[in-house]
Amino acid sequence: LPTSSVRGKRAPSCATAPNVQRRYCNEGDHACQGALLQPTMQSWKEVCALKFGPELVHAWELAIRKRFCDRQSTKVETGVDWLAVRFSSDEWLFFSWSSEGSGCCCMDEKSLKPFMREKKRLSLQESFKAHISGARLRDVNQIGKDRVLHLRFEKTLGAGFIRSYSIFFESLDRFANLVLCDERNVIIDAAKILSPGTRDRTIFPSFVYAPPPPVREGDNVDGMLSPEKVERLAGFGKALRVAVIREWDSRTPDEWSR
Repeated sequence: LPTSSVRGKRAPSCATAPNVQRRYCNEGDHACQGALLQPTMQSWKEVCALKFGPELVHAWELAIRKRFCDRQSTKVETGVDWLAVRFSSDEWLFFSWSSEGSGCCCMDEKSLKPFMREKKRLSLQESFKAHISGARLRDVNQIGKDRVLHLRFEKTLGAGFIRSYSIFFESLDRFANLVLCDERNVIIDAAKILSPGTRDRTIFPSFVYAPPPPVREGDNVDGMLSPEKVERLAGFGKALRVAVIREWDSRTPDEWSR
């Protein structure tokens, strides 16, 4: 989630959605496996998308908790397939649910301006402004070692009364979504509505939120790792599992475990 400097400009590094990849690179701690912007490229549009799995969402969880937890949001902006939450005058947490790829990153005000020039904006902005703007981020966690990120906010209302709200970010490729819920996980609004009876679950206001079915069941493997254990390890995407098994002999089992 750190920002990085590209050609003298500060730009977010932990993003995977194509409309983010055209602008930014991945560098620094917990950088995503998304696009790497080559300094010699003439156009950001030449940057390619790379696949990632649940392991990246876990990295997002750690980075967001370290950087934003217990901080108060001050503003919310949205576009056709993105939403940004500001935590300071020049620090935004950005989410994209583009159907071609999804991701999140940290960016500054200058980097967000190209997105804000979009003419079409979502009504989603009003819901998030009402419930998330001015709220304080209290917790962030990965749901079920899958590609779903849960952010819990608390907002102080009149007479010191506190309400809790949640954002569920589902980074599921073309099925990516962003869902806003109340303290009982009842859906308030969502970027993509799934009407009752249309799929295996419902994403619709007044319905209780349920996470998507896991992409792949896995095990919590104890003890020393082996290629066989890596193959069934929970929280790892297929691409990472294949890469680890291919490079297994380059490190000791203890190094892989760490």
